[in-house]
Amino acid sequence: NFYKIKFPDTLKYFQRRSSYRVRLLRSSAIPVILMFGPGDYAKGDLYNISAGGMGIKFTRTIPKKPDPGQHIPECEIRFPDGEKFVCALEARHMINIKNNEQALLGVRFSKLNTAQQRTINRFIASLEREARRKAT
Repeated sequence: NFYKIKFPDTLKYFQRRSSYRVRLLRSSAIPVILMFGPGDYAKGDLYNISAGGMGIKFTRTIPKKPDPGQHIPECEIRFPDGEKFVCALEARHMINIKNNEQALLGVRFSKLNTAQQRTINRFIASLEREARRKAT
């Protein structure tokens, strides 16, 4: 037995990202520091992460709102095990939340090398394992 269907001429694809983003549990605050230049930085917390990018939540609006496509030369993520991960980013979008008291910045990783990509993938896998463990 089998089914035969005709595929449509066009498809609407609503997923905007090429990689699934894992949302962090509220109990785990992972600091992220964006460095735009000497003495020009913003501190936030990791909100979600994927192999291609991440969301960063700021408790207040950041002083210098990055434009979409803007290069952020240095970002530091402090993983729970104490490891520091440093990379460059590209700003994608920013929204204000909670009556402009918080901001959420979406970024894409820029030119990760193989070791950096492997580190991100391992971290994502550990987050997924933790979420499954807490769900059971």
